[in-house]
Amino acid sequence: MIDDDPELARCFQLFLQRGGFRTASSDTADDGLEGIRRLRPALVIVDLWLRVPEGGSLRSGMDLIGAMAKESGLRDVPVMVVTGDAPPAPELRHAGVEFVSKADAAADPGYLPALVRQRLARPQGG
Repeated sequence: MIDDDPELARCFQLFLQRGGFRTASSDTADDGLEGIRRLRPALVIVDLWLRVPEGGSLRSGMDLIGAMAKESGLRDVPVMVVTGDAPPAPELRHAGVEFVSKADAAADPGYLPALVRQRLARPQGG
């Protein structure tokens, strides 16, 4: 889970943990990419808009997805983008990336775990 809102990130992590998932988190895309390289998660959940710390190179969740696509060991990791933008602008859509409403995910503790289960049940690239 990569989100710069610590309260929302904790909330989503709690929902996922109660749903039976192990989680890890970062609050910037740069730190998130390092964690993804190290942990090799089954799925990545990232906020669309992230704060960029001084010296940071990745400016958004979409930058993170672009960086993952350049690395052979990461390009097939499924990604879900949580966003308050509904629907996201067409130029932000990428093949294989799912967009999830922050409001829906925050309102129902079972919503995000159910979406993650559905995504992990699909074949790679599906």
